[in-house]
Amino acid sequence: MWSCPLHGHAFKNIFKMNTAELDGLLSQLGPQCTSYRYFKDKYALLLAGWAAGDGLRIGEMKQSRLGGLLQKDLLKQHCARNPVLRAADLLAIAPHDGWSFSRSLDQWGEEDNWGWTQVSRPGISLVLRLDFGPSHDRKVSKLRLGPAMETLRYRNHMRDGERLNLAWARLDLDLETGEVLIEEIQNDWLRSAQDMVEEGQSIGNDSRWYHVPRKSARKNDLRFLQYHKEMLAPLEKIWSEAMLCATLEFIRNDLGLHTVYMHTPDCGARLKGISYSQPPRSIYTDLPRRFCFEQTDEVPTFLSRSWGQMEGLKQCGEAGRRAKPFSFWKMEL
Repeated sequence: MWSCPLHGHAFKNIFKMNTAELDGLLSQLGPQCTSYRYFKDKYALLLAGWAAGDGLRIGEMKQSRLGGLLQKDLLKQHCARNPVLRAADLLAIAPHDGWSFSRSLDQWGEEDNWGWTQVSRPGISLVLRLDFGPSHDRKVSKLRLGPAMETLRYRNHMRDGERLNLAWARLDLDLETGEVLIEEIQNDWLRSAQDMVEEGQSIGNDSRWYHVPRKSARKNDLRFLQYHKEMLAPLEKIWSEAMLCATLEFIRNDLGLHTVYMHTPDCGARLKGISYSQPPRSIYTDLPRRFCFEQTDEVPTFLSRSWGQMEGLKQCGEAGRRAKPFSFWKMEL
């Protein structure tokens, strides 16, 4: 029996996460909306700090799977002054520049009808949301972008919640084995906003996504272009990095779990039944490599257990293995 270290609450072995179990987990986790700050390469400091603990010499770090992180500017500067890396020092580094978000929890899927939900086994997924912070909302209010925000919210799968959502990570987990599978990392907001910019440019002054008189359409378009340039464009390069970093912090610090899996592109598509509209490959190749995940043919225990308990999944697993071996990314935090 595994116990959540933060709350001392024991959970039974979970074959599939159902609504009641997820609600119980959410209640144990406490407040579901907290501020979250990210700056470029923050993840490198966290991973290095967790590995260093009370002390690790730079040479030892270089020889580990995390050695590449030492090339990041923040770590380079720190290593130039400190021959020994310590978690307390690395986790205290906080540059003034960066982005302020809100972190909240959600859920996704249905217990029985799971064919459309893109999950690797039946059940409900735990969702970690990365929502826009107050500075974003102030800019939106100043530019009077209400109609555009409603359009973007409508196009976002995570449209419910107190705040406007930038991105999310969908998680499957087993609290007995201590494993977490990152099912997906996704962003609708930036992609939809870029589509809206292109739509506005393609039809000139007649904006299809504002539904306002022609004489004011151009003014609205210019305000949205300003918003896109100042608030969204800088996020294009860091949103996935920020989302995965927040996810690993949540897994380690809030859930108290340490074994993390992530899908590779082909394996994820096969297990989740994605035959069209494939997600960006970089999310499941470049991103985990950047975070020093290691590729493995080891399958999360709770998935292999599920294949043995449900005939449909068992057949899927056996057929998939004959077609091509499964492959995941794995990290021990």
